[in-house]
Amino acid sequence: MGPYNGLVVLSDDEHVVLLNPSTRKYTLLQPSPFEICPPWFDHYIRGLGFGIDLTMNDYKFVRNNEISSDPSKDPCMRGNKVEVYELNIDAWREEYYEEEKLPSVNWSPCSELFYKGVCHWFASGDGELHAATLAIKRLFGGFSHEDPHEHIRNFVDIFRPFSFKNISQESVWLKLFTFSLMGEARKWLSEKPRASITSWEDIITTFQVRFFPPLKIMILQDNIQSFKRLAASQSMRFGYNLGS
Repeated sequence: MGPYNGLVVLSDDEHVVLLNPSTRKYTLLQPSPFEICPPWFDHYIRGLGFGIDLTMNDYKFVRNNEISSDPSKDPCMRGNKVEVYELNIDAWREEYYEEEKLPSVNWSPCSELFYKGVCHWFASGDGELHAATLAIKRLFGGFSHEDPHEHIRNFVDIFRPFSFKNISQESVWLKLFTFSLMGEARKWLSEKPRASITSWEDIITTFQVRFFPPLKIMILQDNIQSFKRLAASQSMRFGYNLGS
């Protein structure tokens, strides 16, 4: 995969190597500590990706694994477990997606595309061909230091250039937005009644109200006013000292 900034990634089913061809130096990434496949299940690698998260200034490697039980048995259980390796901290993290939430990736070597912090593959679902995307950028978890407005802007900036035949841009954004969330933020969205979110405007409104509520705005406004009063007081005192 790559090259990206002169770096390429070589990978098989087990090993991942980060290589700089110009210097002929390489790093063998530590293996993932997570158990990918439970007993009696099959495991297939459906997508690999490599790029840089410019927000965190960190190179990341993505591996999309499909896990399924014996297809001859009914019901056949399927799911996707996605592993992300972060170079700066030399560690792996994982995400699990149920079958209905992630389409089946039609992957072949060198078929992936990395664009604006997102890995893209061709995928199929509901009889249609789509583009499966997984963000390399850090997901939004709803923490106090995170900015929901900035998250919305980044999401739109990433997905605005992409269009799909017979699918509106709004429908694509509604389906993909959940994959930009994690933890409590994803749980919050999954628990919302489907009838309450039918448009992109609904997403923006409910998301910003939930993670940037009016009370937080009032606190910020009070802090700004306090800063202005303090600055004015110091300015008056400084002017008095000059005149005395």
